[in-house]
Amino acid sequence: MTTKKTCLSRRHGKNTLWYRREAASWLEALPMGNGRVGAMVFGGINAERVALNEDTLWGGYPRDTNKPGAAEHFRTAARMMMDGRYGEIEPYIEDHLTSSYTRSYLPLGDLWLDFPSTGEAVQSYERALSLDDALAVTEFERGGVLYTREAFVSNPAQAMFIRVAADHPGRTSFTLRLTSPLRHQVSSQGSRLTIKGIAPSEAAPNYVMEAADPVTYADDDERKGMRFIAAADIRAVGGTVAANGGQLSVEQADEVIITLTARTSFNGFDKRPYLNGTDETAACLADADAALSLDWEQAKADHLADHRSLMGRVSIELNGNDYIDQTTQERLERFADQPDDLAMYELAFQYGRYLLIASSREGTQPANLQGIWNKELRPPWSSNYTININTQMNYWPAESANLSETHEPLFGLIDDLRVTGAETARVHYGARGVCSHHNSDIWRLSNPVGEGRKGSACYAFWPMSFGWLCWHLWEHYKYTGDRAFLRSRALPALRDAARFFLDVMVRGDDGYLRVAPASSPENSFYFNGEACHISKSATMSNAITRETLEHYLDALSALGLSESMADEARAALPDIYPFQTGPDGRLLEYELPFEEPEVHHRHTSHLYGLHPARLITPDGTPDLARACRASLETRGDDGTGWSLGWKINHWARLRDGDHALRLLKRQLSYVRDDGKTSYSGGGGTYLNMFDAHPPFQIDGNFGACAGIAEMFVQCSGNTVFLLPALPAQWHTGVVKGLRAYGGLEVDITFSGGKLVEARIKRALPCVEAVTVRWPGGERTVAIPFGETMIIKGL
Repeated sequence: MTTKKTCLSRRHGKNTLWYRREAASWLEALPMGNGRVGAMVFGGINAERVALNEDTLWGGYPRDTNKPGAAEHFRTAARMMMDGRYGEIEPYIEDHLTSSYTRSYLPLGDLWLDFPSTGEAVQSYERALSLDDALAVTEFERGGVLYTREAFVSNPAQAMFIRVAADHPGRTSFTLRLTSPLRHQVSSQGSRLTIKGIAPSEAAPNYVMEAADPVTYADDDERKGMRFIAAADIRAVGGTVAANGGQLSVEQADEVIITLTARTSFNGFDKRPYLNGTDETAACLADADAALSLDWEQAKADHLADHRSLMGRVSIELNGNDYIDQTTQERLERFADQPDDLAMYELAFQYGRYLLIASSREGTQPANLQGIWNKELRPPWSSNYTININTQMNYWPAESANLSETHEPLFGLIDDLRVTGAETARVHYGARGVCSHHNSDIWRLSNPVGEGRKGSACYAFWPMSFGWLCWHLWEHYKYTGDRAFLRSRALPALRDAARFFLDVMVRGDDGYLRVAPASSPENSFYFNGEACHISKSATMSNAITRETLEHYLDALSALGLSESMADEARAALPDIYPFQTGPDGRLLEYELPFEEPEVHHRHTSHLYGLHPARLITPDGTPDLARACRASLETRGDDGTGWSLGWKINHWARLRDGDHALRLLKRQLSYVRDDGKTSYSGGGGTYLNMFDAHPPFQIDGNFGACAGIAEMFVQCSGNTVFLLPALPAQWHTGVVKGLRAYGGLEVDITFSGGKLVEARIKRALPCVEAVTVRWPGGERTVAIPFGETMIIKGL
């Protein structure tokens, strides 16, 4: 019998997910991607399944979904709210201001490899995903033969490569199939299998239960959906390859290389994908031919160089025990009883970075609720861009975790929303500038959704998301110092957001300005015994408004520019409704200390000023920081996956690393999957380490990753804090490659909870002096471009 090699985790390193059984469900499969093409690899023995996605394959087509006449109704709603008509405002908003839902992100289909069953027992089965190499490997022995499969999704080649081999000649045989839940046709010719299809014109959100025919395909060309194509090519060493109807058959080969390419007819958010789409077939086959020009070794080398150039920038070492010989499943199951498995935190951090690289690259769409991985025609919450927290959370680690390039697709979304959101601002609010609400999609929908449904105002009526998205533009500038970016992309968007807020703010009897009517995303309060969601003022809305105006003015100042609107913004800032503390010491969420129907609500929106914003800090506003702490203590430590992720960051900003770690441990609680889409239970982690909302949402993975970075390095103004929230359990270790404001790259060595040494390199050409603080020390220096400052602690 063939002698088995060392376990895959030993061969590929500690940043590896690995298992001793094949995936039993989609949430046990291993995710791969190049930002555009997504794949979930199951590692099946008798039948390998690779679930496929393409990031532009969405339902629907561009439509004007704004509601004519809404602006007058908004003005009426504002008067009603300021008159205190809490009980009447929600049905009025739902009847007159809500409109169409977003379209859904869709699965492309599945690639299947069906292997002949020999009846012989399988031994030494392992499958693994190397995060360092973005390489999936499946190995097992059967009948004295070692079978190996390797797979990667290449960004340079824009193709997926799969190698199927055995260590005995002539022992590789299988049938290759392509299937899809969408309307499609499959054809084969020579050694190429092709699937072509079309997406539905309508796919009602999964929560619209009354839809009689939720998935429909229009007959007229104007309303037809996205076309798509995928091509699988086989190159065999030895043996034969034959086309057999809608499949390809490989017999007795030594080794087989499969390349998979995919494209859609998407031609921009404002182009009809059927009538005005791109030639998806020509694009896909051009990708395929280019991929076929590469042998396996060259394609793999190109892929590894590309992936490692991003993934290899940051390392983290915590001095825990080595559990690398335990499978990922064993470590998740035992995590609560293995508190010294500190490498699980390292793995969670690096997995977040891996997923961002795999789901968001320059030239792709932004990562959605599920990144780029989805198996359902009507996925949870349409797998859309939920921009009242979730999409933003996806990109929290982009700058701090040294993956700035992955931020670019989100900036593209912001660019597009400047177009659609300007029309929504005009039609729905009679305002200049730009706004968007809590949902968007590939067609850059910006209106409040809901279609008049009762209860929709609590989540739909929230015109604050574009302002929050602009936070990402400002963060990118602060981290990179890129003045050209600030001038050409950040400032125009900040100006648009500020213009909208200045136009729609109203002044209350208290003399303060606020955006009203207001909501605190998806939360509620009691008024006269009735649960309400719409108020005169919401702390989050005020914080986003204040921050947007400040960033707009700061951008003008940084560029040495002046304009008339700046005077308007300066005049408004002191009058924006301030943060307030209630009689119980908590930060108020609304204008009054209303009783709450759900004290432990998953959203912590009113703490936006603490995180992600920096309006509240323990040093600058200690009383408000204490109010945030009181709010978090009352909300409690339970929550959905992304909610836990946000709380990790809140506690890190409060410099309470031990409490942040408590939340991180909860997020790593193992959640078993039965193959069905579950919406019940608390947050945690599935077998493949996807975040469990539940169901799966990728934002929690990114929130945890960003929170871990915040424990080691934080920024505020021109100050960098080292080890601001280091948990006692992480007392000794090394972290390298994290980023800080001003183009700084930070390496930290610590022992006994104290700084041993920090190396801070100016990696980008910025000029500002920086103040570095750490427990027990502080230094202000100017670090020239390319040079490194060394700080000694102990």
